[in-house]
This record gives sequence, C-alpha cells and structure tokens, in this order.
Amino acid sequence: MPGTRQKEEVEFEEIEVEKEVEEEEEEENKPSDGEDVMRVEVEVEKKKHAELLALPPRGSEVYIGGIPPEVSEKDLKEKEYKDALEAFNEKNREKVQLLTKLMEVSLKFLIVFMNDLSMALVLL
Repeated sequence: MPGTRQKEEVEFEEIEVEKEVEEEEEEENKPSDGEDVMRVEVEVEKKKHAELLALPPRGSEVYIGGIPPEVSEKDLKEKEYKDALEAFNEKNREKVQLLTKLMEVSLKFLIVFMNDLSMALVLL
C-alpha cells in the first residue's frame, strides 16, 4: 500500500515541523539566565506563600469584636436586636424624663401666672 505509506510520511513530517516550530518559539521566548533565575525565585516564593496560607492557625485565633467562633449567626442577630432595643429604650427614658421636667416647669409657670393674675384682680 504505497498510498498509506506516503500519508504516514507526510503526517510524520508535519509532526516534525510542528515540533521544530515549537522549539524555535521556546528559544525565542526563553529569557536570559538572570531573568530565568528571578522567575524561579518568584515561583518558589509564591509556592511558599500558598503553603503558609493553606496551613491552619497555630493556636492563635482572631475574634472579631470579641465574638468567639462558636457563636451562631442567629445568636449574633439576637444580640444586635437586644442592643438596638436597649438603645431605643434608653432614648425613650431620656424623652420621658425631659417631658416630665417640661410638665413640671409648665405647671410651676401656670401656678405663678395664676397667682399673679389673682393678685391683679384683687388690686382692681
């Protein structure tokens, strides 16, 4: 089968040409020795960094806002609600105190005004 032999040779030649082209491209893109060493050092540092990040913490845990890790999201929402309610109640207490003081002052003013009015009526 002479036709298949030629086809195999053509395919083999194409593969060889592709390999040669790839080798030429690699040589053209190959950095100088200094750049190559630097690239290797950077890759090594990146690998070290990735390995360190993959390690679990060693006895040191960070608590955000003093919240331990075993607290659930539900507990946090309840705490936030309680804190907001407490702040709301505190503001309401302040408002009640101010209104009470205002009523006392108004009542004193009204008494003084009525006393002055009655004195004025007596003098007439």
